[in-house]
Amino acid sequence: MNGILVIFFGGKLMNNDKGNILISLVVIIMVLSVLSIAAYGISHAANREAKITRDNSQAYYIAKSGADLVISDIDNIINDIDEDNEKIYEINFLNEGKAIVQVKLVKEDNVLMKIEINSEGKANGSKKKISARLTGNKSSEGNVTILGVDENGNLYEFDEDFEEVSGSIISDELKYEFKNKINGSPSALAWNGSNKLVLVGEGSGRNKPDTAIYNLDTREVDYLYTGGNGKRYITYSGDINSFYAINSSNDKVLLLSNNEWENLHKITAGFKIQRLAQGNRTIVGISQQKKGKIAYISENINEWSEKNTNIYGTYNDITYGNKRFVIIGSDGGHPLIIYSDDGVSWKNGEIKTLGTGFELYSITWTGEKFVAVGEANTIYSSPNGKEWYRYPREDITHIVGHEYYYDLKNISSSGNYIIAYSKAGNSVLISDDGGANWKQKNDNTYPKLEEIIVINKGDGQPNFYNPNIQWSK
Repeated sequence: MNGILVIFFGGKLMNNDKGNILISLVVIIMVLSVLSIAAYGISHAANREAKITRDNSQAYYIAKSGADLVISDIDNIINDIDEDNEKIYEINFLNEGKAIVQVKLVKEDNVLMKIEINSEGKANGSKKKISARLTGNKSSEGNVTILGVDENGNLYEFDEDFEEVSGSIISDELKYEFKNKINGSPSALAWNGSNKLVLVGEGSGRNKPDTAIYNLDTREVDYLYTGGNGKRYITYSGDINSFYAINSSNDKVLLLSNNEWENLHKITAGFKIQRLAQGNRTIVGISQQKKGKIAYISENINEWSEKNTNIYGTYNDITYGNKRFVIIGSDGGHPLIIYSDDGVSWKNGEIKTLGTGFELYSITWTGEKFVAVGEANTIYSSPNGKEWYRYPREDITHIVGHEYYYDLKNISSSGNYIIAYSKAGNSVLISDDGGANWKQKNDNTYPKLEEIIVINKGDGQPNFYNPNIQWSK
């Protein structure tokens, strides 16, 4: 009886399952259909996104390749461009796409200072752009002149052996005029690598100019009156081909534009800026009173910001080169070197050659390397601002004077010629091979200089055979 009931019950389940299975199958088919449609949609979207990504990447690399081709043939390109100083090239890459490359020559007084390249790549309807700015390397050929200024505003000239000369760059009469005409006498000077030398005075008052713009070719001078506010510091930026200065009275940073000073707003309150550098569309300032901090302003913001680098120390000098900012100074008496690509985020430099634990005072970018100097003939150099190598001071050749170690407070360079100066020691270190070798001279008859600058005009033309390249998207 139990078996019959089981069979009967089992038969009943089977009859009901026929309808259930049919309904289940319909539901499953509908679910599978929905999933298939969704999967197809996802797959189609993924394929479309992958195609867009591929086309965008292809367009970018076509733009980069177009710019690279122009740069590789830049000497012929320069000769090909007419008097408008601008030309557009269309480069086809078989079936891959094409690049539209705009080349613009930027000249000053008919001297080529930089080349701007804007390349747009096109591939399967996608477009991408990339830009490059080319600056030339100064030839080391020609006569090297070192200009110096003492605390009384007297200008001096020296040859490449640091022997005093007269009137090779500036006539003695004009030096006298600069001292007596500029407010506070010349206290700082900067050179644009070509034919423009700018001198500023730190004095105040409205009866004298505080800026002299001197043309090295024509020996003509333009004087600027800027409301009685002197300038205590000036530097040249190859990135924008212009000069920056700091007002003595109110710490404002100024830009020299069309032979007029333009205010770039005031540094953050209490930040007494002493040195600055410009690059990558950003200005960075340092202050010895603000240990471990920098101030910066970029083209995207309209006011200065103060930032803690999280690397404590005294910051003595700053420069920009090879797409990188570098600050040097002291960390409790030891050499401090930090670097940044954007001027905002900073890292410690890597000192590969250990040695002296002395403070660093001054830094230069030669066009090929950074060179920093400091206490007791300390010299460090770096090709990229990250890895640093110490020059053995025992390898310095002593030409004249005693073999003492002096504190080097100033350094300047042009091409392969580099000079570091010690006011307290009446001493100079000179390298004419880009820092590979150094020789020292000291002489008690040297004037006590506050600042020095190397001028090497060469043939007057920057060399674009192997240019410096700054990329941007």
